[in-house]
Amino acid sequence: MMREEVTHGRKRIHAGCWMDWDRKGVVRSRHFERLPARTFRILACLLQHHDHVVAIPTLLAVGWPDEDRSPQDLYPYIHHLRRLIEPIPMHPRWLTTWYGYGYLLHIAPQTHHRTHSAS
Repeated sequence: MMREEVTHGRKRIHAGCWMDWDRKGVVRSRHFERLPARTFRILACLLQHHDHVVAIPTLLAVGWPDEDRSPQDLYPYIHHLRRLIEPIPMHPRWLTTWYGYGYLLHIAPQTHHRTHSAS
């Protein structure tokens, strides 16, 4: 299945947490934090492949397109992203590790509210 590539506007991660493509940052609880370019590219990749595991080599290529890096170079960026989007970063729910393989960004399902009309 082909994923829709969103590169502008806002993308909801979970209630109260959004990726702001235009301002290149994250909004959480009405607080905006602009992301450094590398962190933004890593989060953008995870969002474009949300609910699927993204392999470490893929994230390294996105973060460091012209350099060979090791998985350890990615850890501080994942830690930073968890600090921004997770309610309890030490117990991640939205950005999870698949040990030895990669990372998975869960997106909360949209809830739709219905209004009932009187008959």
